[in-house]
Amino acid sequence: MPSAEIAYLFRHALLRDAAYNLQLPSERTELHWIAATCIEQVHGGRANAPALSAIEVFDTPPDALDSHAADIVSHMDAALAGGKADPKQRATTLLYLQRAACHSDRMYRSADAALQWRRAFELATGHLRLLCLLRSALSTHRQGDPRQAEAQLREVLHASRTGPDQRFVAIVLVKLMNTLREFGEPRESEALGLEALAITREREDQLQEAVALGSLAVLYSETGRVSDAEAAYLQSLRAFREINAPRYAAVALSSLASLYQLTGRLQHAMDAYIDALKLFREVGDRRLEGMTVGNLAILYHGQQRFEEAMGLYDEALTIHREVGNRRSEGITLGNVAGMIREAGDPRRAAAIYEDALAIHRELGNRAFEGGHLGYYAICLLELGRPEEARQAWTSASSLLRKRGDTVQLKRGYERIQEACTRAGITPFEAAPETAASESPSG
Repeated sequence: MPSAEIAYLFRHALLRDAAYNLQLPSERTELHWIAATCIEQVHGGRANAPALSAIEVFDTPPDALDSHAADIVSHMDAALAGGKADPKQRATTLLYLQRAACHSDRMYRSADAALQWRRAFELATGHLRLLCLLRSALSTHRQGDPRQAEAQLREVLHASRTGPDQRFVAIVLVKLMNTLREFGEPRESEALGLEALAITREREDQLQEAVALGSLAVLYSETGRVSDAEAAYLQSLRAFREINAPRYAAVALSSLASLYQLTGRLQHAMDAYIDALKLFREVGDRRLEGMTVGNLAILYHGQQRFEEAMGLYDEALTIHREVGNRRSEGITLGNVAGMIREAGDPRRAAAIYEDALAIHRELGNRAFEGGHLGYYAICLLELGRPEEARQAWTSASSLLRKRGDTVQLKRGYERIQEACTRAGITPFEAAPETAASESPSG
């Protein structure tokens, strides 16, 4: 940028700040309130309060003001900086914090969403207060901080147990169960899942019973109880079909496909993924369609059907970008980089890993950042850049250690040792282990 243009921007900012500070605090408050009102009017008037769900994070219908909600919140914060909020201002701030958080979730900006939901929780009352904290926990988990999510979920569970809404209690139990499962705490995780199952059966809530069964199936699979896992998945799938819940049935099919893949029944896995894709396309869920296409690509990748896998990875990336699913875009790019590295092109793989890592960092997706950074370190070793590789591995192991990803730390260290041996250098130091967690595909 030319120096004259820089000078203009500098002077413009000084003039703007000087003009702003000339306003009396009471006038600034009024101006910010007017600005917020003008944004509303330009986009069709006040937004509707979002119909929040404790189950479906991405299903809240969008509003024309969603992409401007954070700006309105900023104006409201500035307006309230000099004094106490009246009920109208408080309600406006709460409304647009919820809308901003829904928009951040939809755009996969989980760190922003977690903070916005937390602020909404602090302003809300009654059941909405618990719902906002639950949504903050879910966004925090997607951001890659499951320990903080666990603390928030326990807070929600403790508060909700004394209330009348046992369906909500069962939902929170399943969310907490899934979080604890990542830390290698199967006993408490299973106890929570069975409690949720008992509540749903007592209430004859077939949908939530099937959801709880599906979560228990994942736990059974991860703890080596394959027959129990398969039975629970199939029971869950039958229930979803009986109550005509095709989207949930598709999720169950996709999970069952992963179990088939894990146990070497690759044709069964492929059939289940294809059936799941058909359902996702019928219900128009492009987000989950893209994720399932990516999973099918991983299956082909594992079978060394590289050309077909690359075609599916490309299709998945197209869908992720179409729907704004940056998180899955970053994960898929990392998987593509892994396949290209295996094919003997570490230079191209490293460039794609860099793109994936940029997305993980943008979104705060520390789980996949740590996993893919370990693979990136191997690429750097293969390119003859050992010091950069050492730095990348140190960062990767630190991220994984902070998350308690014992499994990923162990596998990553084994891979980096082998890569160091091939490169003829002393293996990098091992990272200490903590708790277990599911590792991302590399």
